[in-house]
Amino acid sequence: LNHLYQKNSIYSILYENINFLNVTTSKISEFLMMFDTFDLTRELWISLSMRLQHPLSDDDKIDKARYYIQFSYNESKKFDGIINYLHMKYKREIFNHINITSSSIYDTDQKDFSPSRTIYYDTLDFFKSKNEENSWICFDFKNYHVIPSGYSIRSPNMSEIGGFLKNWVIEGCNDLNDEWTVIDEQVDCKFLIGRRYDHSFEIQNPKKEKFRFLRLRQKGPSFNGNNNLNIESIEFFGGLL
Repeated sequence: LNHLYQKNSIYSILYENINFLNVTTSKISEFLMMFDTFDLTRELWISLSMRLQHPLSDDDKIDKARYYIQFSYNESKKFDGIINYLHMKYKREIFNHINITSSSIYDTDQKDFSPSRTIYYDTLDFFKSKNEENSWICFDFKNYHVIPSGYSIRSPNMSEIGGFLKNWVIEGCNDLNDEWTVIDEQVDCKFLIGRRYDHSFEIQNPKKEKFRFLRLRQKGPSFNGNNNLNIESIEFFGGLL
């Protein structure tokens, strides 16, 4: 229904038939972000009021009073996670709320190689670093924290002899002066060998650690033997605080 409403507000009348007590927190957030209050009817307000009066379960009381949204990987929406949510929420102001940096940029005169290109999921532009060991790309969520459970990567639209990702780690920290915590490692990974190949990776985070900074760091050369870090798109899943 959210999808229909985004296309045409005429579908707003259908929300009156929704039992909002059964709607997940993430879908409620999606609804609130897109819904125009001018479409609010008396019947819809009554239904929403029932949800507002409903007591929180223990599962809802995550991290006390802090605002929490859960994003899970969906095979049909491989890059619809935490970053895409923030992008939709803040639109042109996205980079006031998330900062993307890298160890280097292949050619600073060509904006297509900027690390910020990795969150534009509908373009063929991609990030490329210089040919340096331990090349990395880092995401600073600023006023947010992420409890990561997984991530998706898409390889760039480049030739088969191009440098597709092979070995890397995902790291997190809350202060750049602290040591990075390795939360995932991939060795000799073959899922991204090809033009615009994508794959989802699971992160084991049993302690539900939260991080302000998440970083992908290349460990060792890519499949063509150099140390350029090449990524078209990357997205993270899990909890957003």
